[in-house]
Amino acid sequence: MIQLVNSCPDAVPVYRKLGFDPTGPEQEVNGIKFMRMSPVFSACCVATPPGK
Repeated sequence: MIQLVNSCPDAVPVYRKLGFDPTGPEQEVNGIKFMRMSPVFSACCVATPPGK
């Protein structure tokens, strides 16, 4: 399951350091600006099953 977060524009750099990347442009709903972000997975983070 992929975890998505809605980040306020000022928190985007923090989420980037935690391994998240934006999934689209900045949005605004009811006057609240946010950017949808999802985690980035790299080969170093993917577990290899034992015996492989």
